[in-house]
Amino acid sequence: AKEHSANQCVLLIHEFVTDQTDDAKHELNERSLSDFLVRLYGDSLEKKGNDNAWITGPKTVVGDGEWLPKETQVFVGKLVTRKRTS
Repeated sequence: AKEHSANQCVLLIHEFVTDQTDDAKHELNERSLSDFLVRLYGDSLEKKGNDNAWITGPKTVVGDGEWLPKETQVFVGKLVTRKRTS
């Protein structure tokens, strides 16, 4: 966002569920993402969508102005692509 002088950005997680992926790892990743979202949004977290595709509303993230912009509106989204055959 800083490099492009953007005041909004999207963090998008794209999860693939295939015959080659492990459900236990999917669950661990889901818990980690949930913990991150609670830390970022607190009680104001609202997701729009469903289990396969969702996005949060913007959250203002305050940066130091050097590494991150002074203020950025951050959206977090997740897309799940299911390609399991069994």
